[in-house]
Amino acid sequence: TVYVDSVTFKYGTDSNIVANPEYEKQTRPGSSLADGWDYWKSNPDMATGMAVVNTPVASGTKAQKIASSAMPAGEAIFVLQDLA
Repeated sequence: TVYVDSVTFKYGTDSNIVANPEYEKQTRPGSSLADGWDYWKSNPDMATGMAVVNTPVASGTKAQKIASSAMPAGEAIFVLQDLA
């Protein structure tokens, strides 16, 4: 299980271009992801457990939980955001 909180991505002198970087907003009914975020996993059959949680957090009041049970070697899962 991995907990992610407070992401910053800047290009030059621009302010943070990541939407909802601290995972504070979650308004999509039935979604286990913070607003503006999606996820990808290398194996579609791999079990996953995503959730916006109140603890543990590094800043703010929420963090994105990324979990997978029995992940095979060489497989991956992560949250992502299209910054284009």
